[in-house]
Amino acid sequence: MKAFSRSGLWTSFIILLLLINFLWGYWNNRHSSIPYWVIKQFQFERVRDNNGALCLGINDARTGRPILIERQLGLGVDGMPAEIDYCFRGTNVLEIFNAPGRLPLYQFEFHGRGKSQVWWLNLGGGSFFTRRVSYDTNGELSNDELWYDQAWHSVDRRNGTNGIVINGQWHRI
Repeated sequence: MKAFSRSGLWTSFIILLLLINFLWGYWNNRHSSIPYWVIKQFQFERVRDNNGALCLGINDARTGRPILIERQLGLGVDGMPAEIDYCFRGTNVLEIFNAPGRLPLYQFEFHGRGKSQVWWLNLGGGSFFTRRVSYDTNGELSNDELWYDQAWHSVDRRNGTNGIVINGQWHRI
């Protein structure tokens, strides 16, 4: 008789745990997860491109067109890719370069009409941008500036070397 009452108690306890688990999952699904109708709008894929680079993509499920692609090229520091490119709707918007012994270099690209674009570069690995490069609608360099001493300075190219002029004196960068 005692064995039956103990097994009945254990059965009741297990049923209670299953009910709590079901209710917890139901509550969690209703309040904190992404609804299924949102997830089914996207396709996720992991492929290699023609150059052998690993690509992770989020595509529009209806059209199959890419929304966001991450492309990893080469082998860099500590097993990290040497270069990581991010493309939004087929346009390159961010590149991260990892080189041995150096902090990562970040290059954001803002695209305008035609071939015009502006690059914001983080050359020193700090938490701010240190260089802005602009290209006109023909893809030609139109402006190149470097952040130094709390101000933007135009980059002056002399004898194939970039530099900036500070207090009337040219300094190589």
